[in-house]
Amino acid sequence: MSKQEYLKISTDSVLKAEVEQILKPLGIDVNYAVNIFLNLVKAHRGIPFELRLPLEFNQATIDSIIDSQNNIGVTTFDSYEEWSKHLQDNINETD
Repeated sequence: MSKQEYLKISTDSVLKAEVEQILKPLGIDVNYAVNIFLNLVKAHRGIPFELRLPLEFNQATIDSIIDSQNNIGVTTFDSYEEWSKHLQDNINETD
């Protein structure tokens, strides 16, 4: 067996706690998960998943997101039934 190396990393405490809760039912700890990741990097000879820049939104999309966050043009419903009826009425209007 090869010599053990110690790896010291810094991460957000909330993220670490959330990850620990996810990994616990799997029977592994963060240290083991990091070792899995390192082995996958070795096997893939790179990051074992796709890295992409975030989507770029045009101004219309940005404006729509801001409007929805401010409840502008947003229709709300008190129940599933109310939402379902609204949806059916609008589908029928477009037919």
